Amino acid sequence: MEDEGCTLWNLNNDDEYYSSSEYYDGLRSICLNRDINSGDNIITNFERRIKINNDLDHGLLGNIKSENANDANIQVRYYSSRTSSISLGTDSFD
Repeated sequence: MEDEGCTLWNLNNDDEYYSSSEYYDGLRSICLNRDINSGDNIITNFERRIKINNDLDHGLLGNIKSENANDANIQVRYYSSRTSSISLGTDSFD
């Protein structure tokens, strides 16, 4: 979670926040606290979609650290534009 003075992440729930005490590589991470009484899933996403150049290779690196978490995962969703709300596809990383 780079901290270059702005954020791409749309942290829109009280249970999600940046942490500078827990991270894999860098200076911070996104944390999500849930308990047994919490509702359904929380989706943390980018404020705008990332633009992809079909002529270049792209990759994804993500890590999950959990305690008492069942079925925690990272998903990548694909869209046709930066502001589209209709997903073209999804890949999951458990």
